[in-house]
Amino acid sequence: MDIPEILDITVVEESLKGDVLLEKFGGLPMGGHLVLNHDRDPRPLYFRLLEHSGRNFTWKPLESGPEVWRVKVGKRTHQDREGSIGQIIINDPRKVAVFKELGIDFSCGGARTLTEACELLQLDVEKVDLKLKGELPAIAYPEMDFLHWDTGFFCKYLINLHHGYVRANLPFLLEMCAKIARSYGTKYTELREVNTLVRQATEGLTANMEQEETFLFPYLTDMAYALKSGTRLAAPATGSITAVIHLMEANHERVYDAFLKIRQLTKCYQPPNYVTHGFRILYKILQEFENDLQLHLHLENNILFPAAIQNENELRFRQLQYGPPL
Repeated sequence: MDIPEILDITVVEESLKGDVLLEKFGGLPMGGHLVLNHDRDPRPLYFRLLEHSGRNFTWKPLESGPEVWRVKVGKRTHQDREGSIGQIIINDPRKVAVFKELGIDFSCGGARTLTEACELLQLDVEKVDLKLKGELPAIAYPEMDFLHWDTGFFCKYLINLHHGYVRANLPFLLEMCAKIARSYGTKYTELREVNTLVRQATEGLTANMEQEETFLFPYLTDMAYALKSGTRLAAPATGSITAVIHLMEANHERVYDAFLKIRQLTKCYQPPNYVTHGFRILYKILQEFENDLQLHLHLENNILFPAAIQNENELRFRQLQYGPPL
């Protein structure tokens, strides 16, 4: 039986904790694990690993405070990726309904296997598998073959539909959050935190969209064109688009984390009894906003970004064969 290495990060100087974790993780074989020990919530280290390695690792909490935190960290295998939550939905979009019903994250958590996701939420994987194999509702939008879309068209679709949705609805959402928090925050104190979380999430989401539209999406479009036309393309100033994508994935998860907390604070968007129509409208808008966000991040994290990394790898291989770009 493989006994994972214990990394006691508490004895490491604060400024070096992230670097030490990255070094130890980098030395793991595919499918290998280590156990991280800490004296506080290691979530910041999770994001450091996510920014550096993308979603190519597993993160399984073993003990969660209040004095000791232990996490089993592993390096994903190719088989993990093939059986991921994201891949399950790509193969059958109707299964989104089951994951939503059970609270399984398929947008930022799409790299997890079904077993991982069930362990995280303490669900019976066999029962969940039965639900996935049972009768499923029709999807609310036309089924689209996203996997085979041209990358440039995919980027335009995301900008027009999902970025457009955010920009169209964000001003009203922020206004309603602030108004309801002012009016009812004394009695329903969770509304103040909801208002803060909405502002944090939307600031992060707006910054992400700006970066995607000004740099990432145009470059992904140029990569796809270079592959189709056989032309050459210089590497971005960052050296690799993969590094930018890993940062975007981490930013996506920070935004999604905020909405996860909002969902918990609002009891899955169920307003209290005997509240005003405006109060109920706010909860409805929040739920609709999260629904769009889940699909938006699923399309980017689970389909567009892996395709972009594959395109970059193909261009690098071609460059090795035919020389550097002109």
